[in-house]
Amino acid sequence: SMSDPQCERRGASSSSAGHKAKRARESDDASPTSWSPALKRAEVEFERALEQIVESLDADSRLAFLWRAAGRVATFEADAPQPRCIQPRDAASEEAMEAIRQELRTRMGPRACAPAEEFHFPATGDFDGYTADNTEHVDAFLYDEAELEDLVTEGKLSRHYCAGNAPRDVLPLNFVSHSFSVEQLRFIFSERVLGRGNALKGKTVVDVGSRLGGVLYAAALYTSAKRIIGVETNAFFAETQGDMLSRFGLDNRAQAMHADVRDCADLLHTADVVIMNNVFEFFHDRSQQAGMWTSMRGLLRRSGVLLVTVPAVNESVTRAGAEVDVDAWLEELPIEYPYPHQVALEDASVGASNFHSEALAEQNELFEQIHLYRVR
Repeated sequence: SMSDPQCERRGASSSSAGHKAKRARESDDASPTSWSPALKRAEVEFERALEQIVESLDADSRLAFLWRAAGRVATFEADAPQPRCIQPRDAASEEAMEAIRQELRTRMGPRACAPAEEFHFPATGDFDGYTADNTEHVDAFLYDEAELEDLVTEGKLSRHYCAGNAPRDVLPLNFVSHSFSVEQLRFIFSERVLGRGNALKGKTVVDVGSRLGGVLYAAALYTSAKRIIGVETNAFFAETQGDMLSRFGLDNRAQAMHADVRDCADLLHTADVVIMNNVFEFFHDRSQQAGMWTSMRGLLRRSGVLLVTVPAVNESVTRAGAEVDVDAWLEELPIEYPYPHQVALEDASVGASNFHSEALAEQNELFEQIHLYRVR
């Protein structure tokens, strides 16, 4: 299959959904989403005011006050709206999206795999050590983290597996998704990446390895793109997408093709936007991946075409061992991710400062896997 695995870590095995965020935290100063002057100023003013209040209290009252203050901060945090780029869109679009997700949940179940679907588990990188025994496939388009936890609570999924015969040989499962989540799709079709609304008016969007069709539904509901084409080699998934597009009245602009992308030269030559969510790594062996990337380099050559990928193309090409000069082919464009990274304070003596900086970075992990390029 050439479905679009996001290769996302989820669940007990790891709080990380990707490896890009780790590097971003190691180099906050270089991040395009480092704290703005306004945020830095607000932080300084807040710390100054808090310090003055604490110093005005007697020693026996300070800890109790700080506990109470931390609770108030947590309340404000819980009530704060999401960044605009990942907020729900208009009610009609979101109702349609939820109806699509619910229909697919009913059809597919939590694992959302095709009959007899086979996977090639990468032997390197973040997925080294992943096997059929210790990996669970749960589609992020169908189930967000809260919904995943509901499946575990209801006993429909487990977060652990038995690795041996001894009672203590129970280890955490690796959770892997092969699709974008709804929040990621909102982000991709926002002003931070491809633009929202009419930004894609008259354009052709192609999703390589469209699997359940999440990108197709999002592009149809969130944008004014003229043509939205999913290319999928798995006949079961291609048929499922076509049925869903027809059922929900989206087939006037969107369609699914049962085809190998290497046979779609005419389509790629007319595409304005191409989306590739790690389409090869879990579905082809390394030598096949190298051939696929070499083919993509030859097919996707019209200057100005935008390419959205997970992960970075350099990473995929290097892992595949493909002889593709990515820098000569593509120009990477900056993306402003939803949550800013806080530059660590040199004299930070309070653990909470670093803790919340890490929390902000973790919020970004799903989004920092996403890269935007322009064909040179």
